[in-house]
Amino acid sequence: MIWWSGLLYILVGIFCIELCLAVVIHRLKREFQWLVSDKDICPEFKPEVVDAHFDRGFDAELGWVRRPNTQGTDKLVSGTVAFHIDQTGARRNPNFEDMPAEAAAFGDSFTFCRLVEDSKTWPHYLSESLVANVLNFGVGNYGLDQAILRLERELPGLDSQIIIMGIVPETMARVQSYWKHFFEYGNILAFKPMFKLEDNELKLYPPAVRTRDQYFTVSEKLAEIKSHDRFFRDKFQRDILQFPYVVRLFFNWRRNSTILWHLVLGLLKGDLKARKRQAFKSVIRDNARVSAKLYSEEKSRVLLRAIVQRFADTCLGAGRIPVLLIIPQPVDLERIDAGHDDYGPVFESFRDIVQIVDMSKAFTDFPNRDRLYVGGALGPHPSPEANKLIAETLGSILNPLLTKS
Repeated sequence: MIWWSGLLYILVGIFCIELCLAVVIHRLKREFQWLVSDKDICPEFKPEVVDAHFDRGFDAELGWVRRPNTQGTDKLVSGTVAFHIDQTGARRNPNFEDMPAEAAAFGDSFTFCRLVEDSKTWPHYLSESLVANVLNFGVGNYGLDQAILRLERELPGLDSQIIIMGIVPETMARVQSYWKHFFEYGNILAFKPMFKLEDNELKLYPPAVRTRDQYFTVSEKLAEIKSHDRFFRDKFQRDILQFPYVVRLFFNWRRNSTILWHLVLGLLKGDLKARKRQAFKSVIRDNARVSAKLYSEEKSRVLLRAIVQRFADTCLGAGRIPVLLIIPQPVDLERIDAGHDDYGPVFESFRDIVQIVDMSKAFTDFPNRDRLYVGGALGPHPSPEANKLIAETLGSILNPLLTKS
């Protein structure tokens, strides 16, 4: 009978642990979107949130885009900073908007230059170097695929000789994402287009949601979305926290233990806001590991090369000079410091296709890296000082090209 009582104690202990974890995780999920359960596979879409997204920047072809003649603010760690979009849909470029646009920049938020003023972006500093307008069509969270589609939309109306495509290394993951929610948990409104290689040709798949009403019938397309988006299987499903919680935590201990540790401490000590920032850093590092792994995967490299080739062909076919700019995130520099050269050799292998400007070495060698980035609600972005460094590097390369043309 002793073994029966021992077993009972073990079962009761396990039940208590599971109950505590269920209560704690349920509480923390309200504070941190990166903790997901099976209910998040197909979350609820609130009409007022969808309507706000439509007004702000929904785009049936690109997924999302900045509306012309609008403005907004970004939250810094302390305070806010404003940005403005001109009548063409490009970011304002003070003092250069009436000058000829010799270059145009496309890409993600590191090209848009979140968290700094309109006059402190690298396209603005590059304008000073070139003594010409550099249009800024960057859009937050874009992958190289979306940025190319935006370029193809804008190109017929552009006189720019040079097209700069600015991306972060995480673009390797972004181009394989179909619903951002499966890679960036909680980003449920972001349905995007994607390219897939089929019979050695790029095939474009438009966003799964292309009208307002389709947001409320996503469940009907869920199987199709999962089939295109590898991150449901490779990432999202792995990170779901549900019963038995102990088992789920064990199999993804590195990610979940760190996040829960910071959040629980935040609740206990009353500094949840600061602890959420620490937990978010763990999320960014985990996402970086996922992206890094893709660079070692042949089919991912082949897909990325095909997309880069499309960028080059689009520009060259229109008589423009293409330049691919890689801007590292802080987590990329961390990985370089640790001896991981994930993306550098891959982009180097594209030099036969397009001019490559990789800022990784310049950022790594910078004497005080803390001055390279500004902290914000959506993670760190290049500071004005970093943007000047990017512009100086590009200016030394592009000025001779403009002189020759």
